[in-house]
Amino acid sequence: MSILPERWDEIVSHEEPRLDLGSLASAIDGTYAAYPGRVNPARDRVFRALELPLEEVRVVLLGQDPYPGRGVADGLAFSTQQGTTPASLRNIHREICSELGQARPVCNDLTYLFKQGVLLYNTSLISLEGKPLFFAKIPEFKLLSGAVISALSKRGKVVFMLLGRQAQAFAPLVDTERNALLMAAHPSPLSAAHGFFGSGIFTACNEKLIGWGFKPIQWLA
Repeated sequence: MSILPERWDEIVSHEEPRLDLGSLASAIDGTYAAYPGRVNPARDRVFRALELPLEEVRVVLLGQDPYPGRGVADGLAFSTQQGTTPASLRNIHREICSELGQARPVCNDLTYLFKQGVLLYNTSLISLEGKPLFFAKIPEFKLLSGAVISALSKRGKVVFMLLGRQAQAFAPLVDTERNALLMAAHPSPLSAAHGFFGSGIFTACNEKLIGWGFKPIQWLA
């Protein structure tokens, strides 16, 4: 059963423990059926982040789950195509501007990062309106996240940026001899002041990329 974009079906099928893609599809479809109009993002955007081919990934920016507000999430972690800036994204922008010594307007649509090879991925693929982390314990989500991270780790020369405890639980899957592992608190207003602000994580990412001979990420649109 082919449900993931690009070659990700084939890629994750080689990782252990094995993920049953049929069970993954059933789990997702079942939640949309059980909570009509309340699951985020839109069904056709659930795997949007994986439209970035494995070969093009240079950075993994790992969060926890999509924004739980109706219509806010757009399938890329921390991104939205709405005009109002979510608090976590506002804090990300604040940290980037502080690290770079610049001040620019927030760009809510993070497609510009996706196009530079940043995999904007949430450990939980979907969220329920008004209930953060409601679906975080669905086992298929953990298996898929683990398979994606493991496959990228084996490829090597990827910067993994794990934000918050949900994301940092996957740190053991990263081969730190072949990749860079950076961790910080989640940019949520509840935790940003306790290890995200002042972390220097975005400039540290670019330093790793430059050290490997790659172009740095243009973090500001």
